[in-house]
Amino acid sequence: MKNRLKNTLAGIFSLLLIINLPAQEQIGFHTDNYSGINGIRLNPSAYAQSPYGWDINLGEAGIFVGNNYTFIRPTNLVDLLQNGADRNYLFAPDLEGKIDLGANDYLVDFKNDGKKRYLYQNAQIQGPSFFVKLNDQNYIVIHSAMRTASSASGITKSLSYYTFDAIPFFQDISIDKFNLGFLSWTEFGLNYIYKAPVGDGSLAIGATVKKLTGLESAYFYSNNDWSFQKLPGDSISSSNAVLHMGYTNSNLDPNDIVASKNGQG
Repeated sequence: MKNRLKNTLAGIFSLLLIINLPAQEQIGFHTDNYSGINGIRLNPSAYAQSPYGWDINLGEAGIFVGNNYTFIRPTNLVDLLQNGADRNYLFAPDLEGKIDLGANDYLVDFKNDGKKRYLYQNAQIQGPSFFVKLNDQNYIVIHSAMRTASSASGITKSLSYYTFDAIPFFQDISIDKFNLGFLSWTEFGLNYIYKAPVGDGSLAIGATVKKLTGLESAYFYSNNDWSFQKLPGDSISSSNAVLHMGYTNSNLDPNDIVASKNGQG
């Protein structure tokens, strides 16, 4: 039986396991001429190429998650959301030899390619928003949303599941400097676009002003390399770790979670 320390480590990374996305997966959605109000997130003049004269968005929700630590097979995001609750999950490190999956089985496994690990998440709930083309040169967009973002970068390869599992007790494990962070906020924005003919084409210039209200946040990082040892009894020991952390404390009670303002700009 795997000890609790290893399973806790795996559980932390598995919070963001649903789908492994390339870093630019969303570029095509936000820059397409039919991307709607979402296009101004990456390009404040994006709507100048829209074929529509107006657009109203009553609401939407979305989430993108990526990691290179763990994965589930054989499945994809749509299948996982539709059928995941009814599947039988097998834990690859507990299995030996050739793994034959049944029709109702999913296999939870871990990357073992010697690379540093990363995690990222970006979620949003889009509130009422609209766009209107005043004339051939002037456009206005008003939008509102609640968003969350989190990331972990520079996670040393020694913390990969199989690598960590193979390290014996009392042996030094080197940890590179790393950064972990989480932030949630609401935003209300006003976007203006000016489009002018230039030669055989056109030039569009856009600007967005936003009112941001911070909700919850947390960070955990180290600016220095350090090391620790695994000890019996699900414990670790380190004599040279210099770690920094911080978090908002307005929603520490899981039974009483409400949106709380923790800054604005």
